[in-house]
Amino acid sequence: MGIVRAFDPTTGASGGSQEGGGGGADLSALGFTAIDLTDGTWANPIDDQATHDPDDLVDSISHSSGVNTIVMNALGAGSSDYSWTSSTTQEAPRWTTPLYAQDADGNNVRVTSGDTFILETVIEYVAPSSSFATEIVVATAEDGTATTSGANKAQGGLMVITGAGAKRMGAFTGSSSDLKTGDSNNHQNIATANHSSGRSQAVSYVNVNSSGGQLTGGSRNSGMTFTNTTTDLNLMVGLGVFSSGTISAGEDAKIKAYYRVVSFTRPS
Repeated sequence: MGIVRAFDPTTGASGGSQEGGGGGADLSALGFTAIDLTDGTWANPIDDQATHDPDDLVDSISHSSGVNTIVMNALGAGSSDYSWTSSTTQEAPRWTTPLYAQDADGNNVRVTSGDTFILETVIEYVAPSSSFATEIVVATAEDGTATTSGANKAQGGLMVITGAGAKRMGAFTGSSSDLKTGDSNNHQNIATANHSSGRSQAVSYVNVNSSGGQLTGGSRNSGMTFTNTTTDLNLMVGLGVFSSGTISAGEDAKIKAYYRVVSFTRPS
């Protein structure tokens, strides 16, 4: 059976609207899950530094009104090892949680590497209080805690912030990206990551303004194969520097993001 949680398009309640004598998922108006990195479901750099922040770059995490604020420690020597898109070494901070789709009754069903599914992500720009050259990714991952792209095998949406009002949005696969030129009107990045039968293949995206109007879009191929078709997958939020930037103590990033997993039964 397809495993998605439906939402009533009128009330927004989970479980979907029920027709007389019917039931199941309503696919006409699915909602998103807002990401709260402090809600206790995410393994994170504060509680598990060894695997989620190998070089102790995160000082604190807080959440308010849908915005996750991460205050940073200093990174004096810039290195692409702290970028998600510039190096096969990935030592930047990340948050991970088991990847679930939800069935029509709202129950979590663990997504594995052999499933046919999509991850849909939304990353919304929120201006930091004191910015550094920032990369934010929301992605599926085979591991998520590893320090190499070959082990993480992550792909999803991407936002890059390089200064006040300068934000670029695109797609992230493995250790590479498709990223459009900065546009001051960029508000949200909406990305779709495709997976099936032990393979994560590609991410496509559309960038929109604050009214929901399209600005630009693109895609990035990945063609990454998972170790096997029975691996439990994870959802990963990664925070790093753009290119090989540095960080001053007290600089911050603000992450406002959403996701939805939809899993399908592949015709045989």
